[in-house]
Amino acid sequence: MRFQPTDALVIDALLMTQSITMGSFSEADEPPESTRSPITSRIVLGPIQRHLYAICLTAAYEFPFATLTSATSRWSRASVWAGDYSETLALFGKSYLTTR
Repeated sequence: MRFQPTDALVIDALLMTQSITMGSFSEADEPPESTRSPITSRIVLGPIQRHLYAICLTAAYEFPFATLTSATSRWSRASVWAGDYSETLALFGKSYLTTR
């Protein structure tokens, strides 16, 4: 979005958001000949959500001898995932039900 209150002053603002929801992690990078252990192939992965927010603001003022430019931005990324580690913990002799 552009705001130009005078011929000399120009202000540009940008807001970008992206949200992705998947059933589990992507396995696109795993080679077809991959041999998973029987334990890891049975682990049930939970859904994953990822969110990205980016805000940018640029202001430029045109002087007769030079242009003064100021730019600032902020971004934030969040991931939310719920998974079941009970079988993984069983590999190490731990149970999620014990309290020791």
